[in-house]
Amino acid sequence: MKSDSWLSKNTRPLSLIFLTLSMVFLILLDSFDWGFNVAEGWVNLLQSLLITVYVAYFGSRGAEKFQKIKNG
Repeated sequence: MKSDSWLSKNTRPLSLIFLTLSMVFLILLDSFDWGFNVAEGWVNLLQSLLITVYVAYFGSRGAEKFQKIKNG
């Protein structure tokens, strides 16, 4: 990226890290017997977001590398 902004360069990795940690946190909360139960709707939403972000992040990274190899 040509932008000098740290945030604009790291939005994708930060989103990936945040969603992954959120899913792990919800899994841990749901797995211990503390009487805390995560609603199925939140799990489905987070799962959909995670799949979308993983496919977009790694798919776009792969496409960028393929384009660089092809052009150069």
